[in-house]
This record gives sequence, C-alpha cells and structure tokens, in this order.
Amino acid sequence: MPIFSRRRLQAMLDDIRPLLAEKKKENDLLARLRNKKPEQVLGAEMELALLWAIKQVSDIEIEPSLPNSSRIPEAFSENLFDIPAYIEITTLSDGDLSGEKEMQRAAQKITSFSNSIKKGRGSFLYYRFQERSGWEEGKYFRQRCVTSDFELDDIIKEKLQAWIPTCRTSDYIRLHNNDIDVVLEVKLHKQKEGFNYWCSLPPLAYDLTDNPLYKRLLEKEKQLSGAPDNSYKVIFLTDGGSRLLRKLTETDPQNLYKSGQAIISNFMGNSKVDMVMVFSPKRESSYHTTLSSLNWQVSCFLKDNKNILLDKANEFLSLIPAPRFEGYQARSIQKQGAFAPLANGWYLGNHITSGRNVLTMKISARALQEYLAGTINQEQFERHISSGDKNLFQLWLLQGHTISDITFEKAGIDEDDDLVVFQFNKDPAATNLK
Repeated sequence: MPIFSRRRLQAMLDDIRPLLAEKKKENDLLARLRNKKPEQVLGAEMELALLWAIKQVSDIEIEPSLPNSSRIPEAFSENLFDIPAYIEITTLSDGDLSGEKEMQRAAQKITSFSNSIKKGRGSFLYYRFQERSGWEEGKYFRQRCVTSDFELDDIIKEKLQAWIPTCRTSDYIRLHNNDIDVVLEVKLHKQKEGFNYWCSLPPLAYDLTDNPLYKRLLEKEKQLSGAPDNSYKVIFLTDGGSRLLRKLTETDPQNLYKSGQAIISNFMGNSKVDMVMVFSPKRESSYHTTLSSLNWQVSCFLKDNKNILLDKANEFLSLIPAPRFEGYQARSIQKQGAFAPLANGWYLGNHITSGRNVLTMKISARALQEYLAGTINQEQFERHISSGDKNLFQLWLLQGHTISDITFEKAGIDEDDDLVVFQFNKDPAATNLK
C-alpha cells in the first residue's frame, strides 16, 4: 500500500478490530483500503494508523456518539490530552486545487472524439493546458484554461477532423475557445489516462478562505460541533498529496498566494476548534551520507495559544509507523494501480558479499516466487537479480561456484518482501579437475 506496508496495515487492523464495535466501521475501513482511488486509500491508511497509535498510549472510543448531536466524530479519548478530546481525522490532496478533474474530463472528451475519427489515435495524445493570470477586483488570480462544463463545439470538431487523420508523432495543434485553451501533441507511445495532461500552474491557493483546505476544516468543525464544552475539539489533518501541507510554510515574497500555515491560522482565529495537528511525510537527508529517510513532519496549531499538555500526545506521535513515500509520491503511485495484492511486488534490493572462496547473494523472495509462479518472465527476473548485464547465477557457475546453502531472512512488518540468501562455494562439480 502507498504509505504503509500491507503487513503493517493488517497488524494495525487486527489490533483495533475489537474497538470497531459496529461491523459497519470495519467494513468502511476495508472498503476504502481496497479502493483504487488515491483519496480513499490514503485517507483510510492514515485514519487507521492514527487510531492505532492513540490506542497504544491512551484509551480510545471509535466513532463515539455525542449527547446532543447526530454528528459522529472519528474518535474520543479521555486522556490523550489533559482533558477529554473529540477527534476528527481527514486527508487532503491536490485533487481539487490542481484542476485535475477538469483537465481529465476535457482530455477524455477530446480523446474519445479523436478515436471516432481514427481508431486508437486519441490514445497517443498528450494535453498541455494553458493558463491565464491577472488582477480582478483588486485580487490576483491564475487560472487553468479549462472549465468544468467544457464541450466540443463545431469549430473544435472541424479542426480535429482535419488534423487527426494525417497527424504524426510530435505534431501538435492548439484548440481554444472560451472554455478551453490546450495544445495537443502526438506522442510515440500510448499515454496512460490520468497521466496524459499537464499544466504549468501549480496547486496554489490565492485566498485565505476560498480554497479546499479551509473548506475541509470547516466541514470537520461541523462534525465536532456537538462536543461538550469541557472537552477539546481536535482535527488531525494529513498529507495525501497536498502541496499546501507538504510545503506548509511556503511563502510568496509578493504575497500573491497563501501558505497552508496562513490558511490554518486564519481558520483557527475564526473557529471553535482547539487544535489542528498536521501530519506530512518528509524526506530528510544527512550531511554525512547520501542516504535519506522519511519521517513524519508534525505541526501543531492551537486556539489562542492554549496551553494543551502534549506529553502523552508526543508519545503517540512517536509510535506512528514511518511512511514509505511522500504524500504526492504515494498518490501518484496509487493512481497507477501499483499496490494491488497480486500486482508485481515491491522488491527488496540485492545484497552481495564475497570472500576468498565464499560468495553470498540475497535476493527478493517475492521476485523469486513470482518468477517460479510465471507472473514475471526470465528476462524480468534476471533484470532484478543481475549486476549490470551479468546474470550472477550464470557468472558464478562459470567460475566454478555452486549453491552450498539457502536460508531465509525476514525483512519485518514494514516491508512487503523478504530475502532469500544464497551461499556459493567453489565446487569440483563445476570446475576442471586439478
């Protein structure tokens, strides 16, 4: 799965299952974890991980009822903080802010019409949507040139009917009217739907309240509106591919766009929520090594600088399993369908050591089983286990080494693969007699 391994997710599910008193909640989590849509999967993973981590350090009630409200928060904890707290959990992506839906919808319509002119031609089209910017009523704006209700008009159809039958690789055409301005280019290879469009405009917010982040916080505030006065209202906000959360403090010298920090601070100044805690996977590099690690970047926003005791909460934060990808990476890979249980596995890398007479190679157990099962072919398997263009099993056999021992090495709960360890020794069976 994108953020956590399947092994880790199953272990967390098994641990909190007794708290899911109603089968409905368990089924909801499982359905979202199995969903193909990134927003559903990433949201469910983060909800599960946070509920599980709370359970390790504190009491927790999942989906508690509120005495004077029909709204049901995600969780209630008596002692995670210094007073009882009702908690809402939500995950944000760039899906709404990036214009993704509008661009994909327009691309689908043009692709379909192009295929009706010449079978299969639309599958080779790549779309570069244009943008426009300026000032309107004293406010700066940048917009992608595509509307949510775009339809092909007669002029666009005529242009495509003239261009599609004769266009070749690298040819391009620009289509524009009041609803769209896009450049189509013919690519050498078929383009995957959902990845066949682009716009230079990044997912930025130009207003403190008119943006998906602020609107999501308002929705979660409503869910907490029935919480009693002698409790905290808390929102856990997680990064499922959101630039506003990944670059939380990103500033603009000209103050044309707003940072995630500014939007959340503005919300806190106008709401009854006591705390918003932001979780975003962050890659950290060391000056002493080329290796980098992923950890949780956690930012806390408090109402009116309240003195909320975070001792136990900090312990809970330390227990959240480390992420495997940054939010935008997880969302992109999930969109590609790369995490299905029987899709090609996420293989561990090879490890090779050599001594005077003994050679050792560790290879992916998943890759080996998939090769034996016939789900990957010999070329794919060799590509994974080889060093450059060399098949090491073949190379070492030609050098007179044969397999002398095979063992198994578990990689742990946070990997969805293990290692098979082969030991090779010099063997007269594979060498000339001396």
